[in-house]
Amino acid sequence: MIKADLSIIILTFNEENNIVDLLDSIREITQNIFVVDSYSTDSTMKILDDNNRKWVQRSLENYSNQRNWA
Repeated sequence: MIKADLSIIILTFNEENNIVDLLDSIREITQNIFVVDSYSTDSTMKILDDNNRKWVQRSLENYSNQRNWA
């Protein structure tokens, strides 16, 4: 499959139970995946690091502001 010139932004907070399945489901679409995390306290960040994903942490005011910032 040809990977699209597409960027995917993912907002997370304590998503350790879901993030691996999500990353697997979009792996064939693009490698340009950027995560904005709201200071997860679980292993979300370790999972992202283990999967070589770019991420930043930012406090969540509300969903709209977080998405617009990303």
